[in-house]
Amino acid sequence: MTYRELDEEADLLARRLVSCGAAPEEVVALFLPRGQALITAMLAVAKSGAAFVPIDLEAPRDRIRFVCQDIRPLLVVHLAEQRDPWPVACLDRLILDDPGPAYVGMSVTGDVHRTNVRTEHPAYVLYTSGSTGTPKGVLVTHSGIAGLARTGRELMQACRGSRVLQLATPGFDIAVIELCVALLCGGVLVVAPADRLRPGPALAELCTEQRVTHLMISPTALSVLPTNALPTVKVLVLGAEAVPQALVARWAPGRTVLDGYGPTETTVCATLSNPLDGSVPPPIGRAIPGVRCYVLDAELAQVTIGQVGELYVGGGGLARGYVNSPGATAGRFVANPFSTAGERMYRTGDLVRVLADEELAFAGRSDDQVKLNGIRIEPGEIEAALGAHPEVHACAVSVREDTPGIRSLVAYVVAGTGRLPDASELRAHLRRELPEAVIPSRYVSLAELPRTLNGKIDRRALPGPSTTVAARRLPDGADPMLTEVRRIWCEVLGHDTVGFDEPFFEAGGTSLLLIRLHQRLTAELGLRIEVADLLDHPTIRAFTEHRTPRHSPGRRPQERVDTFDDAPPTAADISVLAPSGLRIEGLLLAQAAELIRAVDSLTA
Repeated sequence: MTYRELDEEADLLARRLVSCGAAPEEVVALFLPRGQALITAMLAVAKSGAAFVPIDLEAPRDRIRFVCQDIRPLLVVHLAEQRDPWPVACLDRLILDDPGPAYVGMSVTGDVHRTNVRTEHPAYVLYTSGSTGTPKGVLVTHSGIAGLARTGRELMQACRGSRVLQLATPGFDIAVIELCVALLCGGVLVVAPADRLRPGPALAELCTEQRVTHLMISPTALSVLPTNALPTVKVLVLGAEAVPQALVARWAPGRTVLDGYGPTETTVCATLSNPLDGSVPPPIGRAIPGVRCYVLDAELAQVTIGQVGELYVGGGGLARGYVNSPGATAGRFVANPFSTAGERMYRTGDLVRVLADEELAFAGRSDDQVKLNGIRIEPGEIEAALGAHPEVHACAVSVREDTPGIRSLVAYVVAGTGRLPDASELRAHLRRELPEAVIPSRYVSLAELPRTLNGKIDRRALPGPSTTVAARRLPDGADPMLTEVRRIWCEVLGHDTVGFDEPFFEAGGTSLLLIRLHQRLTAELGLRIEVADLLDHPTIRAFTEHRTPRHSPGRRPQERVDTFDDAPPTAADISVLAPSGLRIEGLLLAQAAELIRAVDSLTA
């Protein structure tokens, strides 16, 4: 698919959306898997003038129901195979792969977004964790899109030959900047199935196969890759969590490494560092084009160089606010005392230090919010869901790093008058309300929660978790491989003991630790296995019994990878052509397809 073909498909879908009532200030929910259909739908919604809200296909039904009831979308776009069951029956639907009326030749470009869509209209809505236990919908306008395009072109060196991997999930705001850096800078957007994006061998193979040049990735995900795993990647943009200096030092030679920062409320990215070499602790940099940063003390006075203050963000990239939450909006989007035009600024809750060169260094949070594996987590949201269990009297949730480099989400639970549910029951309870990424991996039973003198939970006094399944002694004559697998299993998880029948994820494992386990088993025991083998056999005993030593199971069937580039089109590719060096000022996301078509006409 070329840019022209992408534009034509988006036009056809946009016409269908407009016929259903899509217009500025309306929202369209996209219940679509990764791939060409989702990218086309995002552009089509923008061309119609409406805003899109991506719905995670794997999210709990209660969460999907909440999002749809909160945002009240005009309609839901989905595929025919997803027709039933749908958790919100009253919503209107548009089936993307249903032929429907013939809209060929009917473009909405000239008569809809040119005259009706303005920069202050909503572009998309994303839902983040909420400290009250309820997800918050962030309504983002078109006003920050130009800054993302300029950032991609000027600071990330994106151009016509660039190939950008869409690594982020559709509901994560990094997916927006990946799309903008690729399609609004004349480059390539590579979209792959989720199982090929797992950090480790699968991701490395994909990047090399698709000649990826620009990769936006969390430090945790990058840390499991060997430094020779990404030979084609020229620009690495790290973010979503603190960046270790040693990690930068390993990856900086031969490429550009940048540290980016930005809450969802500031249109993805607010600051970006200069190229890093690992010689100093990585700063989060300076404000990107169109953004203004203020580091303020408790009296809203700007701090001096070397001091720590709370970061406030102003400029065109600010979201409009939170959906149906005027109180929360007023508490975070406050009047800007440094502007005479009635502008607002966003209170991030992040503490930063102003460096001598006026770059900013992250210094922690001013509240309880944390990030784990690049995901913003509000412990209060998890605690509210956990506390709703009838047998839970009190609870607390905390991120722990009992072993250096191994961070996990731990829940502490005090039982009510009855029996305390075991970890599997609590995990199942949480999965009905929360996405998998914020489900605690360990559960600790306490008689009571430790408290400070003023009655607050003393999180520093919360004990470290221990294994919950008895680690039996090895029977006489046991397979020596069982001993070695157990040793590596315990070292990866950071535990003295792990039960032979204790599932990996219930013992505190994460997807990234699973990759480390795979690497250790392969390197130290000579096992030729895939990550899927560990998922299928997640305990020490089950894996050992089904291991395949020194035997390659053969590569699994290749799944489709959609690319937006300038290669000849094939059945497995989407090809896009656009030149570099375009100037984009005041760009609307809705104008992206118009730009694409204009470029294509010049290069035809």
